[in-house]
Amino acid sequence: MLLGNAAKAGVRFLTYDTVKAQLRDENGKLTMARMMLAGLCAGVIEGGTVVAPSETIKTRLIHDQCMPKPQYHGMVDCVQKAIQKDGIRGIYRGVVPVMARQGANSCVRFASYDTLKQLVIGYTGTETLPFAYSFGLGMAAGTITVYATMPFDVVKTRMQSLSASLERYGRVRLHGYLA
Repeated sequence: MLLGNAAKAGVRFLTYDTVKAQLRDENGKLTMARMMLAGLCAGVIEGGTVVAPSETIKTRLIHDQCMPKPQYHGMVDCVQKAIQKDGIRGIYRGVVPVMARQGANSCVRFASYDTLKQLVIGYTGTETLPFAYSFGLGMAAGTITVYATMPFDVVKTRMQSLSASLERYGRVRLHGYLA
């Protein structure tokens, strides 16, 4: 899971910085809408490439441990069985809600952090913020993000659980949670 988290962060920040650089105006400035767009792009790319498979496997393993007879013997076994049963779609279950959630998370998180940071810089008159300020701003942005995007996470987790099953043509039928 550590490798998955490192990959998620790498993809997220690389994409955010790349898109943000492309969206700057001729003076190097970003509007709030452009910050949000850069964050949205970062989250969607992160969600589709790294988060969906890693969270699907993690969610399956967690739910499996609650079963009377667990069927998985670790992460590799879970991946193999998911692919054997459902093909590559087996590890990309719930990819659309994951991309929506990650897009919303990064959109809100990066825009909140950058906006709060600019407010503090304007108030203090310094370009370099002390560690405590950056830490506090990160906490504030994280809190804003959690409350703004929680519904996406609920849908994503329910779609990835063992009780969700894919029907023909990629439609999802949820058993128990949203039935």
